[in-house]
Amino acid sequence: MVLAQRLFSGIKILETDYFITEWTVLSTDTVVLPLSGTGYNFTVDWGDGSPINTITTYNDPNASHSYSSDGIYQIKILGDCPSFTFENIGSKLLITDVKQWGANEFISLNFWGCTNLNNLTPTDTPILSVGCSLESLFNTCGLSNINNIENWDISNVTTLRYSFNANIGFTIGDLSNWNFSNCLNFYGMFRFTSYNNPLNTATMKPTTMAEMFRNNSVFDQDLSGIDVSNLTNATFMFFSASLSTVNYNALLVAWNSQILQSGVVFHGGNSKYTLGSPAETAHANMIASDLWEITDGGGI
Repeated sequence: MVLAQRLFSGIKILETDYFITEWTVLSTDTVVLPLSGTGYNFTVDWGDGSPINTITTYNDPNASHSYSSDGIYQIKILGDCPSFTFENIGSKLLITDVKQWGANEFISLNFWGCTNLNNLTPTDTPILSVGCSLESLFNTCGLSNINNIENWDISNVTTLRYSFNANIGFTIGDLSNWNFSNCLNFYGMFRFTSYNNPLNTATMKPTTMAEMFRNNSVFDQDLSGIDVSNLTNATFMFFSASLSTVNYNALLVAWNSQILQSGVVFHGGNSKYTLGSPAETAHANMIASDLWEITDGGGI
């Protein structure tokens, strides 16, 4: 049963049901909730003692609020708020924390451009519905830490395009337990970050990994377990980045053993493979038999 049905059917609402965000505002500021699409049916408490509003459409005039005093305010949403996406516009500079994800089910979630959202402190995890998009989830946020991110259930997520892009300080999050089984798009996921933790490669079946680790100078993990049989785009995957020879050798041998799409462009950055090894044979076969265009640091 969706949360709004519970709300309006008299079923007890718990404090843990609220989606709570924190905002730092001036008396001249107006907060506009980042809504788009359909399916809205929620109440919002603006945290300043003003009347609670009910929102039913993305462009509802009650989805914006002007504050009379400078301060830090917690905005509490209760009900169905399926899409909460800043898209690098609107009140992106005013939000400073997510205190609680609550019982809301998200179909689309992003904090793109929220540069003052540096440290997220929720103790729970978001509920991500079937077909959920996390494109640009924390794109260009300047994040250093996201509490409890290692426990997120992303098994329903279909795209992680640019999800952590341009978060240079993002080094703490451990995503090794994430289930990527329904995600196809990893375009630019860790681009311009310092992420270097293992990934759950056994669940990865991408169609695109273009720019996935571009300009990530520290990432060096074993990616040999990825199912790349449907991969069609790996352009600039490791541009201005590289794997160790051990990990690059393992990648080439494992990927070559699969039935590959023809003509894939793959950029291995400055990664080098071992001459006279199975990795060199795999490298040559991917080019000759699968017509892959491979750019890397060559053999050593």
